Amino acid sequence: MKRTRFLVAIGILLTAALWPLAAQDSGASSVSVDNQGVIDARVVIAKVVSSGPGWLVVHTQADGKPGPVIGYSVVGNGVNLNVVVAVATKRVTEKLYAMLHTDA
Repeated sequence: MKRTRFLVAIGILLTAALWPLAAQDSGASSVSVDNQGVIDARVVIAKVVSSGPGWLVVHTQADGKPGPVIGYSVVGNGVNLNVVVAVATKRVTEKLYAMLHTDA
C-alpha cells in the first residue's frame, strides 16, 4: 500500500443550524482535532461528542470557508474517540474542516 502524506491543518466549523439538538442542550456537541497530516488517505479526529447519531464530515477549503465534502464517518450518540475518516487525497486542500452533522 502506497503511503501518502499531505500536511494539512484540520479546522473546526461548528454551526448551530446543523445541530437542532444542540440548541436544546447548549454545548453538548463538540469536535476536537489536532493539526495533522493525511496518512494513507485518512485523517483522525481525536474526539467527537454528538447529541445523537450523526456523521463527522471533512470538507476542503474553498474561498476561505468550507467547500466540497471529501470524506465522512458515522458517529454514535455521546463520546466518539479517534474517529477515522477516509478522504479523497487528490482533492485535499491545505486546510480542511471537520464538521459534525447530526441525524435529525
